Amino acid sequence: SYDLADLLQQQSPQVITSALEQVIISLGTLDEPTSADWESTVRKVADQNQLSHKALFMSMRSALTARQHTPPLYEMMVALGWQESFARLKQA
Repeated sequence: SYDLADLLQQQSPQVITSALEQVIISLGTLDEPTSADWESTVRKVADQNQLSHKALFMSMRSALTARQHTPPLYEMMVALGWQESFARLKQA
């Protein structure tokens, strides 16, 4: 189970929930996203939600692993599989 403070990154639950949902939708439209596609998509969602890139990456890391320190997020999502990754983001 993740730490709520790590998940929220000093943002409201609504902002983080919305951003994570947008990440799922945006990445879900890509067929086999590359690392560059993944990164630009996540950064764009952060920008659209007025979040720092770091805050969204850290929130995703917490939702995916319940840890603050992990291997690169893209590599983790590929290893977990996109559907499992999306399920974990939705549960957060």
